[in-house]
Order: sequence, then structure tokens, then C-alpha cells
Amino acid sequence: MKYLKILTLIMFFGLASSLESNAQELGIRFGNFYGNNVAIDGVFELGQFSRIHADVSFGNNGVGVDALWDFLYRPIGASDFDYYIGVGPSLY
Repeated sequence: MKYLKILTLIMFFGLASSLESNAQELGIRFGNFYGNNVAIDGVFELGQFSRIHADVSFGNNGVGVDALWDFLYRPIGASDFDYYIGVGPSLY
């Protein structure tokens, strides 16, 4: 299990560094994510209305990996809020 965590971190940071110039957001989240406590999160823009939202979460339930393709990403009227619709794999 320890090797899986290390491999996951290496893959995530490799992806993040290769797409760093396109990253909208990179950060760490704290809270409850499917039973895990901490998540390293990244959002990478693919086009005007498309993006990849990936995260790796750690905690009591092990390691979780998400890679979601948000293919529709638009603002809600004149507000500062946006909505997105997407699909992708989640592994816990």
C-alpha cells in the first residue's frame, strides 16, 4: 500500500508539472472526501469550455484518485459562480 501511495504521488506531480503552465488551480483541500482527510487538487484548462479536474486524496480509508473531464464549463449569468458537467474515473 505504501508503494501505491508513492507511485500515485509521483504520477500526480508529474502530470501537474507537465501541465503547470495551463493550470488554473493547484492546491490542498482538507475535509471529508469519501472517508479521506486530505486531497491534492488540480484543475487544468483544455479549451474555453473544457477542463480536467484531478485529485489524489489520503486518509483513514487509503488512497483515492479522481480524473474528471469537465466538457461543459460556463458562468451562471453575471455572477461569479460557474457550473460544469463532466465524467471520469474515480478509484478508491
